[in-house]
Amino acid sequence: MSMRLTLPALLLVSLPAAAHDGVQNPAVKARMAVMEEIQAGTKVLGQMLNGMRPFEPAEAEAAAAAIRAAAPGIVPAFRPEEDDPKSEASPAIWLEFPAFEAEATALEQAAAALDTSSEAALKASFATLGKSCRSCHASYQE
Repeated sequence: MSMRLTLPALLLVSLPAAAHDGVQNPAVKARMAVMEEIQAGTKVLGQMLNGMRPFEPAEAEAAAAAIRAAAPGIVPAFRPEEDDPKSEASPAIWLEFPAFEAEATALEQAAAALDTSSEAALKASFATLGKSCRSCHASYQE
């Protein structure tokens, strides 16, 4: 996989956590926590694939497992519609909820398919995860 495929995913997950400072709505905080779990796992995998840390199968599997565990929490975290001035969620989520659910399902499937058995296998499966993240963020993140 080229750097072009992994670097955008890495950039998505390396944004400062300070962006979530000041969130008051507990429901928005909870959904941000779900996304941060996915972000943390994706960051580890992206760093391995970009040579920023060595590929360690056990560490890669732990990161993938964290993503797999958090992914099913996306849709429930966005029900019902909640807002906060610091929220990055687009109102389009609730206007197009079936399409948003489809994006979340695609992420779950990509997470389930993450293969950490080797660096080459991870590269191939991580590409699908990255595409899923980018697609949803392009449509539903402000």
